[in-house]
Amino acid sequence: MPRPCGRAVALAALLALAAPCARAEAVGSVAPAARGLERSRLYVAPAVAETVDARTRRALSRSLAARSQPVFVALVAFAPGDAFDGDGPAFLNALAGRLQRRGVYVTYDGRGILWTEGHRVENTVEERAGQASRTVNLEDEFDSPPGTRLTHFLAAIDDRDLAGREKRASAAFDKRYGSNRTTTSAGAGTPDDDDGGGGISGGLLAAILGAIVVLVGSTVLAARRSRRARHVDDRPLLPGRVFALAREASRDELAERAEAMLIALSGLIDAAPADADTQRALDAYEAAGRALRADGRDIPDLVGALVCIDAGRNAISRGADPPPPCTYDPRHGAAQGRPVTVDGAKLRLCKACRSDVAAGRPADVLRDGRGRPYLDADTPWARSGYGAWGDPVQEVLGARRYPQGP
Repeated sequence: MPRPCGRAVALAALLALAAPCARAEAVGSVAPAARGLERSRLYVAPAVAETVDARTRRALSRSLAARSQPVFVALVAFAPGDAFDGDGPAFLNALAGRLQRRGVYVTYDGRGILWTEGHRVENTVEERAGQASRTVNLEDEFDSPPGTRLTHFLAAIDDRDLAGREKRASAAFDKRYGSNRTTTSAGAGTPDDDDGGGGISGGLLAAILGAIVVLVGSTVLAARRSRRARHVDDRPLLPGRVFALAREASRDELAERAEAMLIALSGLIDAAPADADTQRALDAYEAAGRALRADGRDIPDLVGALVCIDAGRNAISRGADPPPPCTYDPRHGAAQGRPVTVDGAKLRLCKACRSDVAAGRPADVLRDGRGRPYLDADTPWARSGYGAWGDPVQEVLGARRYPQGP
């Protein structure tokens, strides 16, 4: 009976040894991961938090936020018998369907395998992500921590010689774990009749072959899913500053940009010069984070988070205080000229809104999800006018609706 190739035997055996023996919290729903990925491109479930240290988590968050092609990473506890029976690709497919954001979705299952799934991305993007995951799965030890594997995965995606790297990784894997094959001129594997005391028992061989069937089956199913045609989202990326945000940006796009800018602000604070107003920047960072974590957050909260982040950046730069954003809607841009009094309130307006007020036209005011002008609600944004007559940072820090938390 021909033996299976050495790489398949070694891979199946190592996967069996790498099966989780520590506590594993069953995954009952993708909802927690989806909620986490609405705020950041990296979600680490509490049950597996100890597998990624704080420094690695920050580095991964910054790397993910800086990528023009979105990559969403969800690290959760997997276990046989859970909602996905420990199946990483099934989990990713459900997660992408729940979140509905274009990008590459990544997870690390309980067997130590990195899986990827593309959603509304070009086939070449998804195929490259799959190639990168296969490469690092071969390169890294099977018990390597997920943070290390993810770091290597992101580097592999950017590797110009990824195809060559995958071939080298495959050859190194064969060399590391040995190959029991001899090759005929036709390239088919033939058995080696001399076991030399190092053969595999029939029972163990059957178990290994069973593991190979399961592994190959799940891999084929994942590959078939990856080939499904998907709509390509060609919308341009948003600029990096709140005052340049496009008016047509969706809630998800605003949330993603705000999270990316918040991570970037943390880096600026870490590298702030001695004369920077670091405390102001830290307050702004905290306020923006609370706005992004608010229960039932709405578009005014997302815009407010961006305004707070911009305040933090200004505190680091130590330049002249810039004018506040347009009171009616910060997405209009910076206020221009002297304050304009409307119904007894002094507003700081952009050029277009100043013209509307002068001509008696209706104001283009930022509205919440119910269509209500944000100024009509009792929020930090209405109380501060996004900086026109109050400090939105301090208003958020003093509001109960915006609790502290990680």
